[in-house]
Amino acid sequence: MRIFKIIIFLSLAANVNFVQANGSGNELINDCQLFVDFMDSKQETFKADEYVKLGRCIGISRAVRATMQILISNDNSPLKICWPKDGTDGQTARIIVKYLKENPEKLHQDGIQLAMSSLNIAFACPGQFSK
Repeated sequence: MRIFKIIIFLSLAANVNFVQANGSGNELINDCQLFVDFMDSKQETFKADEYVKLGRCIGISRAVRATMQILISNDNSPLKICWPKDGTDGQTARIIVKYLKENPEKLHQDGIQLAMSSLNIAFACPGQFSK
């Protein structure tokens, strides 16, 4: 279990600016909702700071997926995730937004941990656990 904590720490701490930019679920839901709106063509032009928010959502979702894939590659991993073959950044953003909207009492918590929770629930292998 200690190796998992080390991997997570190194993965997320590799870029200090990335970790500092993450913030809480409040920031993450805003960032990822902007990305969802973009995919749904509700917004096509952006201010400079909104490009940062789009990038932060995509970056966090990719980093979380990559970290979780590393973790589940170990046979002793407590995580059992059944990833879809053709999962996209957009799908991940929608899952994160859905989870955060359904769990507003958690929005003050760390955004990366909330993103991991959302993907763990969304892609749990059949019979692993229920919400």
